[in-house]
Amino acid sequence: MKLGVKLYLSTENLTGIFGNGKWKLLNAIKQQGSMNKASVSLQRGYRKVWGDIQKAEDGFGRLLIKRQRGGASGGQSELTDFGKELLTAWDNVYKEVTIQAEKSFKKHVAPLLKKKTNDI
Repeated sequence: MKLGVKLYLSTENLTGIFGNGKWKLLNAIKQQGSMNKASVSLQRGYRKVWGDIQKAEDGFGRLLIKRQRGGASGGQSELTDFGKELLTAWDNVYKEVTIQAEKSFKKHVAPLLKKKTNDI
């Protein structure tokens, strides 16, 4: 059995402004250089990607990506300084929370799973 941890940030008015899905999206934009290419690589619709970015930017009150509209070679997107810092910070928070959650799981739940019972 394996413990899974799902983290996300919310405000009083917006739920889920940032979490692992948007973290993956920002990473894909960083690697692909465009929201369109990121949406394709993640197999998400472009409208969904656009909406996710808008929701996160609204929640933070700051831009996460710089956009350059299309043209012959297509548009480009790159992370703002805040977007880059957020990726690093989220990596650190997720790792630390996961480590603590695994310790707690091993302490409280794992011993129960080792006990033999006839409950079924």
